[in-house]
Parts: sequence; C-alpha cells; structure tokens
Amino acid sequence: MITFNVTEATNDVSVVTFKLTPYLSFAHSETGVVEDYTYEVTKAELPKIDSRKAVVICGEGPAWVTGYLVEKFDHCRWTGVWDVFLGGAVVVSNNRGGLSEGSIVKV
Repeated sequence: MITFNVTEATNDVSVVTFKLTPYLSFAHSETGVVEDYTYEVTKAELPKIDSRKAVVICGEGPAWVTGYLVEKFDHCRWTGVWDVFLGGAVVVSNNRGGLSEGSIVKV
C-alpha cells in the first residue's frame, strides 16, 4: 500500500512524503513469483499540488517510485528530491527558472 502526506515547508514549497508498505519486493518461496507493486503505485491517487509551488519528494520505497513521482509532479515550479546526506532537496526539474538542476535547497 502506498500512502502520501503533504506538508507546507514554506509558502512556496510543498513536501510530498510517501511510504510504500511493505516497500521491499520479495519472492514467494513456493511459487517464485516476485511481489510487484507497480500497479498499486501507478493507480494511486496522487495528492493535489498547486503548480505555482515547488515540490520536494521524499519517502520510503524503491528508487523507481521517487522517479515516477518526479515525472508526475513535473508541472510544478520546480521538483526536488530530498537527500538526507546533503540535508536538503536536490533540484531535478525546473520549469520556471531561478534554480538549476543539481541545486540544493534547504527546506
């Protein structure tokens, strides 16, 4: 199951936190079939984000989920991915200038 939580970091930045539970795929010992959460994630109702705002994505799950959400929120002012080691969001998509990809934004 995937869940979303949206918080407003500032007036201009929304943070979308996701959690995919369980977020590790595993193989059934009897059938050898690997659990696949692709359908569940791609059919989930995404939170509504004002496109005039920037969005930062962070969460628990495989890297492809973060990539999928970056694509889905590409309509926003800019999109960043939270990096715990850098202590900020790394801008990965920018639609309105001002920040370049790779910029680190403290939120």
